[in-house]
Amino acid sequence: MKFEEAEQMHLEALKIKRKLAEINPSQVLPSLALTLIDLGDLYAGLNKFEDAEPMYSEALKISKQLAEQNPEVYFHNVAIINNCLGNVYVKLQKFEEAQTMYLDALKIFKIFAKEDPKTYLYNVTDVQNNLGNLFMILKNLEKAGYYLVKAFKKDPTNVEILYNTACLESLRNNQVKALELLTKVIELDKNCIERALKDKRLDNIRNLKEFKDLIGG
Repeated sequence: MKFEEAEQMHLEALKIKRKLAEINPSQVLPSLALTLIDLGDLYAGLNKFEDAEPMYSEALKISKQLAEQNPEVYFHNVAIINNCLGNVYVKLQKFEEAQTMYLDALKIFKIFAKEDPKTYLYNVTDVQNNLGNLFMILKNLEKAGYYLVKAFKKDPTNVEILYNTACLESLRNNQVKALELLTKVIELDKNCIERALKDKRLDNIRNLKEFKDLIGG
């Protein structure tokens, strides 16, 4: 949890790798991309999204170059970074850019999932869940439902998908369904109680006795 020290170590490594990449790009660029991803993850974890964005963007640019030469190895990294950038853009309220990143990630993950569904199913549902969340923010409940239904069918016990679907049903004012889903969420993860207390998407069920009984309010 020594985040300042971690940042300094990553930045020092980044400085060295950038110099080495000028001399021997084929050997150093993969490692440089990983350091950029590490910094992006660090900044995103600290809610420093404006700092995370350029790190992920540079990592994405490098990974796309590497994927042109070796798609089997680096194409997956491109999708991961796309998804991470999508999350950052949502936090920065750059919703159009977020949608582009998510859709690019989803397209790639679906390709991998056809060959190895067991390994890549989580990636597909994660991006679909993120798209559902994005479209709820944009108040496009039809598109939100489209992606959340797809994610739910693939992974019906995923807490994050269940929670977002409960929020969607609340926004639709489907109170019974929202409460049913939220009950499942809390059975799986009691930590979601605190989250539900603050989430405005649940306002349509907040004053119901069943909701108050469920969260202990």
